[in-house]
Amino acid sequence: MCGRNKLNLNKLFSTWTTAVRVTATGSGTKSAKAGRSRVPKPNPLTKVSKEAPKAASRSRAADSTERTYRHLDRSFRRTHGYLRASIPHNPLPMIKIAAASALALMAFAPHGELKDMNIGDAMPMPDHMMMDVSGKEFNLKQLAAKNGLLVVFTCNTCPFVVGSEGSEGWEGRYPELGVFARQNGVGLALVNSNEAKREMGDGLEDMKTHFTAKKYNHYYLLDKSHAVADAFGARTTPHVYLFDKDMKLVYKGAIDDNVESAQSAGALVRNAITNLAAGKAIDPATTRNIGCSIKRVEHQH
Repeated sequence: MCGRNKLNLNKLFSTWTTAVRVTATGSGTKSAKAGRSRVPKPNPLTKVSKEAPKAASRSRAADSTERTYRHLDRSFRRTHGYLRASIPHNPLPMIKIAAASALALMAFAPHGELKDMNIGDAMPMPDHMMMDVSGKEFNLKQLAAKNGLLVVFTCNTCPFVVGSEGSEGWEGRYPELGVFARQNGVGLALVNSNEAKREMGDGLEDMKTHFTAKKYNHYYLLDKSHAVADAFGARTTPHVYLFDKDMKLVYKGAIDDNVESAQSAGALVRNAITNLAAGKAIDPATTRNIGCSIKRVEHQH
């Protein structure tokens, strides 16, 4: 797990557990005792509408919803600054997204700590063959264009890729990015290294279906046993690596800086491709990759 992504998960899960309890009980307090509904017993001498207790309960739930939202917002501003703009006013979907995000950040290396690539490093395993959704095998060196190659580690299942409530996700930008890269003499290869999810949406047949449904216009390769991802030190979906014509790393990190909306995003990798094609220095050459952990499996020795 990257140092910058280390979180106090116990504290974070405590926050979400509290939020679930608060919302489920309809109370604005964190105490389970205080969270019990206390509807006063009706006076038998007074005729009470059957709707009155329901209305009171709905009012308390609405107040609880607002308090829960503010509580989650404060927590995420402290721990997930990059997610704060996507917090919806309905806390229940947010709790689901939050739980998925925590799991997404639990990246692990089955053989110990993954080694990061540095700018200027040569591409690892350029001759390693991988199966494309076309049914043909390719290696990354074959897919490079005259100015280089953009490699994006991705998948079919991560909310940061496919989107979630309040967030577009990044994959909707892949087709235009592929066109832009080719216009600047750069090839594009998408690589799916989620070995632990081959039977849960990231198998080759799933990739073929996804490729067609999302109108991809580039190579989409299956990285068996996440061999290429391990060699790159790739941790998340997405995780981007841009190589020049000599297959030397010139940019790594994020596609852009806004997973929620392409219109509001800074063109990080596009700027890197533009400068690469023009022979100019790339700045920044390293940005923060954000996404779900690549789902690795333990290798048998």
